Amino acid sequence: MEHPVNGCSVQVYESNKLEDNSEAAGALLPSAVTPRNLTRQPTVWQQLRVTGLILLAALAAAFFLLLLLGPLVFYFSPSLQDYLIFRGSPDFSTELAAPDLLGLNNARAFYITTDEGIKLGSWHILPSAAPTPSSPETIGSRGTRFEDELRKDGSVVVIYFHGNTPSRAQGHRVKLYKLLSDLGCHVITFDYRGFADSTIAPFSETALVRDGVFVYDYVLSRVGPGTAVLLWGHSLGTGVAGSVAAALCGRGSSSNMQFCSDGLVLHSGFPDLLHAIKDSALGAVLSWVPWFTPLVRATLQHRDLVFNTTSNVARVSGPVLVLHAQDDEILPISHGRMLRIAAGSRGGGGNAFAAPAGGSSGVTYIEFSSDLRYGHNGIVEAPELRHIAAEYIQVCREFHSLVQDLYRSGAAAVAHDRHAAPAAGAVGRR
Repeated sequence: MEHPVNGCSVQVYESNKLEDNSEAAGALLPSAVTPRNLTRQPTVWQQLRVTGLILLAALAAAFFLLLLLGPLVFYFSPSLQDYLIFRGSPDFSTELAAPDLLGLNNARAFYITTDEGIKLGSWHILPSAAPTPSSPETIGSRGTRFEDELRKDGSVVVIYFHGNTPSRAQGHRVKLYKLLSDLGCHVITFDYRGFADSTIAPFSETALVRDGVFVYDYVLSRVGPGTAVLLWGHSLGTGVAGSVAAALCGRGSSSNMQFCSDGLVLHSGFPDLLHAIKDSALGAVLSWVPWFTPLVRATLQHRDLVFNTTSNVARVSGPVLVLHAQDDEILPISHGRMLRIAAGSRGGGGNAFAAPAGGSSGVTYIEFSSDLRYGHNGIVEAPELRHIAAEYIQVCREFHSLVQDLYRSGAAAVAHDRHAAPAAGAVGRR
């Protein structure tokens, strides 16, 4: 605005005009000093940290959701149940048909076909002292030779029930077969239905026990007089062997040992399958979920997969051997101790011949120190296992002789059921 001063024109800039033009002036300044750009921008590291926190939160949420839904998924998925419990799968590896590839030089592969048509891939390993053929054999002549050896008087046969995954050919199992063979035992080992080269068929405790009883009868129908037959179970196999042993004894009265096996070994076993799942690594993670235990219990009962070994062993006559390592990472030492208590408390419930620990029908419990680091599968590496097994086998022989003497003498405890009709397919003592 111009103001005349003493006849002169003076131009004055008003303050509001300066304010109006400040933005235009600021636009001419370098962008680094404009007020709008003075706000601090996040660095790349800060952006990555925020993104990482968001992802971590999302993963944590997904993890907890999975923990909450995991028991429900287990309950409604039989295939998941079978995988987590059995982990069995078809396998036709060469060594299953040729056990000599694993150093089992006096062994044959064959199938035991049950009355249901289930083929069980099996091996028969002879005692290491058994003679070897001097000339090549046909499949038929080889089978005849093995059965002739099995019919010899006073033999000992161990029927082996392995754990889950993958087959009878697993390394630590083969080592045990060799040890037992060196001790003069015949070893019959087989794969459960759905495992390795056996027939694929649904799993259940009843089905597995039926197969196991059939294998026992198959063996008993082929052995010679005075032969002791015992069951050796490892891990999952302790549940199967314990149920089979109880089923065999259940063929007669509670006081009749005529149909029982001559021994039962519970090697790295569990009291029941519910405990095995709860005390597993996965169970430890899910145990805080309120519905985990009820859903797992209901699942096992619905699927007929209880395998209550503590209950079954109480119904078994004859010597029991319990082996467990303190550092077992799969089934904790508390499981072995529970089995010891269950086996050692026999004597009630009609089991008239259950003797104190160390007796011919008592319990022998061996706990291996954690310093030895045997874990779940390493007990077979124990140098003292050979001596333990040899002593136990002798106890089984004595128990067999005791039962035979009672049966032949017509003792009241045996004669009570001497002429009773056993369960279908039952094979009595020879």
